[in-house]
Amino acid sequence: MRSSILPLLALALLFGACQNSPTGSDAEAEQAVEITSDSLPDTAGARYERLDQFDLTSLINTKTNKFEGGDCNSRVGAYDLNGLTLVVDSTDCGDYGKTVTYYLLDGPETMRMVHQKSVAPYYDGQKDAFFQTVSERICDFQGPAPLMRARSEDLPRAVPGGAVAYDDQYDSLPWIVINAKGDDFVLDHKIDFSDDDWYTTSKNVLKDRLMGMDVLPRTIPMEFNGQTGMGIRGEFRSMGEEAIQEVAAAKANERPKETNPFARITSDLATVATPGEEGTAAYWLKRYRQLEE
Repeated sequence: MRSSILPLLALALLFGACQNSPTGSDAEAEQAVEITSDSLPDTAGARYERLDQFDLTSLINTKTNKFEGGDCNSRVGAYDLNGLTLVVDSTDCGDYGKTVTYYLLDGPETMRMVHQKSVAPYYDGQKDAFFQTVSERICDFQGPAPLMRARSEDLPRAVPGGAVAYDDQYDSLPWIVINAKGDDFVLDHKIDFSDDDWYTTSKNVLKDRLMGMDVLPRTIPMEFNGQTGMGIRGEFRSMGEEAIQEVAAAKANERPKETNPFARITSDLATVATPGEEGTAAYWLKRYRQLEE
């Protein structure tokens, strides 16, 4: 069972919420997923297969707006593409996910194509691991009949450098057990208080366990039995906090930064037989017009 899961529906709602409050313009479009460069077609009549292959810095930027709403920030840029208009709406909802939507228009009323890519992270409690749902769909209105193609995969998440996932609801047997009459343990390690390095040794036991976890607990579970005293309790709580902080720093430095999770998708785009309303140009024209409100 997934915990802290953000369904794509919820991401879509957050995405919609980001369209409400324009805050200004900027010279560049900030894209939520990586866009690779390619040469531009020479004619406006060319049929496009996808819309994420263009180097936006080589196009004329005719308009850029920024929007904010809830946990999301969105940047919308319009570009001239050989007489057509390419609009790129990049929405970043932080831990809730990222979406970029490309609109290709021939005038204000004709939607020729829509290309949407999204990444939605979630934590799988049973596997104690962080994943992300990577989705892509292309709605093509350039031919005699609308065509939607889509793909979606759940992939192990490569957490960007500097980011560490935490479990606020972590529940397990105590890692630290302190008894009034001795027999004190950190995991399976019996604490020898006669050793001058008992604190460091015990903390290293905690760190070894934490380093093997993809998602860190916010706090180390502890159990104090009998009259153990406030001083010793505070000392072990500090030990747990230090262990988590030090392991989090180590993990942040070792994690690779992934800029294009779509490169790891193994499935191909497949035709959607019954796309419903989202397979119509009218639906996407309505979504596009909301960007202008």
